[in-house]
Amino acid sequence: MKDEPGALSPEPSETPRDARPRPLRLWPATLLLVLQVPAWWLLPQLAPDSMLTSFRHFLIPGATTLLLIVWWLVASRSGWRQRLAGCGLWLGLLLVAQLFADSSLGFVFPVYAGSATVQAAILALHAPLSGRPSRGLALCAIAVVCLGFQTVRLDGMSGEMRPHFISRWGISHEDQMLANRASGSAPAPVIPTALSIPTQPAEDDWPGFRGPHRDSHVDNLRIATDWQAQPPRELWRTDVGPGWSSFCAVGDWLFTQEQLGPEELVVCRAADSGEQKWVNRVTARFEEIVGGPGPRATPVFDNGRLFTTGATGIVQCIDPATGKPIWKRNLVQDTTAPIPEWGFSSSPLPSGDLVCVFAGGKRAGVIAYNRLDGNIVWTQGKGAHCYTSAHLAQFGGIVQLLMFSDWGLQSLNVETGDILWERELASRGNRITQPLLVPPNDIVLSAGYGEGARRWQVTRQAKGDDWQVTERWTTRYLKPFFNDGVLHREHIYGFDGKFLTCIDASNGKRAWKRARRRGSYGHGQLLLLTEQSLLLIQAESGELALVEATPQGHRELARLPALSAKTWNHPIIAQGRLFVRNGEQAIGYQLPQQTASAVP
Repeated sequence: MKDEPGALSPEPSETPRDARPRPLRLWPATLLLVLQVPAWWLLPQLAPDSMLTSFRHFLIPGATTLLLIVWWLVASRSGWRQRLAGCGLWLGLLLVAQLFADSSLGFVFPVYAGSATVQAAILALHAPLSGRPSRGLALCAIAVVCLGFQTVRLDGMSGEMRPHFISRWGISHEDQMLANRASGSAPAPVIPTALSIPTQPAEDDWPGFRGPHRDSHVDNLRIATDWQAQPPRELWRTDVGPGWSSFCAVGDWLFTQEQLGPEELVVCRAADSGEQKWVNRVTARFEEIVGGPGPRATPVFDNGRLFTTGATGIVQCIDPATGKPIWKRNLVQDTTAPIPEWGFSSSPLPSGDLVCVFAGGKRAGVIAYNRLDGNIVWTQGKGAHCYTSAHLAQFGGIVQLLMFSDWGLQSLNVETGDILWERELASRGNRITQPLLVPPNDIVLSAGYGEGARRWQVTRQAKGDDWQVTERWTTRYLKPFFNDGVLHREHIYGFDGKFLTCIDASNGKRAWKRARRRGSYGHGQLLLLTEQSLLLIQAESGELALVEATPQGHRELARLPALSAKTWNHPIIAQGRLFVRNGEQAIGYQLPQQTASAVP
């Protein structure tokens, strides 16, 4: 019998060319991964004044993630089932990981973990595998990154909104202080004894936020500027709880605010030793993802009493001799104002028989309490939120209260709260810096996030009750986030973003800008020593620097390593001593005095 051709040994059939799985198109994803690297550098160069630059630490990872997802769904050449399944598995793993991640990560987790997992998966797809092994490796990469984010927590952010990650099981400075107190290794609780407190501050005291006039000016002091030969002498160094409060210094005593566990503290220390003398405790805790926990405002001393504002809105009048409260109010209860995103930050402003504080909300921008008993005297203002403090000024012979808020600038009669004049701003951004007064009748207002600064002239009309506010100039050369500037000899020294700058107060034009990132002061704070035309700068890194206040250019005279963690607190100088702090430590220095032979 003759065999049929091919009956016992059939020819193997070939897979049609168009039925073979096509390899992934990886080059667009690879290009996106590469391009994000120069984007970190290019964005500040191309748009230095833009909100995009301010938030690039979230914008670039978020945008990269979004574009990679679009690539996967539209241009990867993967099968539709694989595309949808891949997105679903990625999102599912991310959601499960966030459930078990540390709560401090908040919105940072989806931005950074989302970006890291997607990029890890793309890199895994570059492995010389195909089909299920390749997809399995990508899935493993996502899982590994998710597990990695289980090991960290967020320890706040820098002034550039750059997250700072630490070990999830590491002990924070505040946790260590609480552990020391629980174990008995911390100093024993202070039993308040009446201190000798003057009724009025001396000329060289520092009675409140940014000094007696809230302008960061230090008068009648000359110091040695060669800190190699004559450095400031450290008097003491001590641990403090978190918070961005500055110091109030009266006589031999320092007052500041801290957080420790569930309690918000007002603390009195000896100026010569840093020894804790009394502690005022309130059960309250405020914490947010950028600045962390703790009070934001600074105690203010006036006529033998101490006034404070806590981050949750508790306003106190305290006996500075003992730390015992005389009266206590709550801004949230008094005005129905919500706690702001970054906490109540307005330092109280005493004036006559009143103490004025910004509250915000629908019922009142500013609230005035009777300084003796805490009763509400008046409420006024249109601002919903701000992080500035009320500011006294005098125009047209009238003492008035200035309030710079999201609404704009309002001038109020201090005694009655009546509006004298006001000017609304188109932008409803965060106001964090104080009005800067330019004698005799001008004000400079500044804000970050690309907004800039403007100078207004305030004129009282012949009728007396009519006021005219004229804009003299605007500039984008001064854009501080929360860093107050100073006026000296017709020039303003402050921060343009994270860079120290000098502008001409007459026209807003830039005189110079310290634009080098290496050695910059970050989002620091500064003081002006008027007698010597010196800026004493507290860098965000914790270092101290001495810089000439001259429009001729930036000239740094000295540097001193001081604090070693993020520092946003204002430094102060009182009675020839410098006091600095952050959310971990406080230091007292004796400043070197300028010798008679060095005086020009």
